[in-house]
Amino acid sequence: PRGVVYAGDLNVAMQPQDLWGNHHKNRKLAGYTDEERECAAKLLQDVQLHDAFRVVHGEDVKAFTYWDYRSKARLENRGWRIDYTLVTDADAVLDSFVLDDVQGSDHCPVLVVLSAA
Repeated sequence: PRGVVYAGDLNVAMQPQDLWGNHHKNRKLAGYTDEERECAAKLLQDVQLHDAFRVVHGEDVKAFTYWDYRSKARLENRGWRIDYTLVTDADAVLDSFVLDDVQGSDHCPVLVVLSAA
């Protein structure tokens, strides 16, 4: 059977390392509430999806895919990682990149390399 790849802006920072700053203080902000993070974790568990970025880089690496334009957050790398590539086959993930140097939006592209087998 073929695996599933689900990619997009999920509008939730799933883990503390997925956002800049004080994650305890930010728990009241849309995109990082306890309910949103619990729902996202449940989705990944129920559907057996894996975060391709975390498969490659582990749990401790910080990388952001979104920065608020109004506060010029990108200049100081005060961002959130809310854009994901989720896969059913973690072993198929060869690499994963956040292309944070690509301008043109308040989000940046993410790239995942998967094995053909």
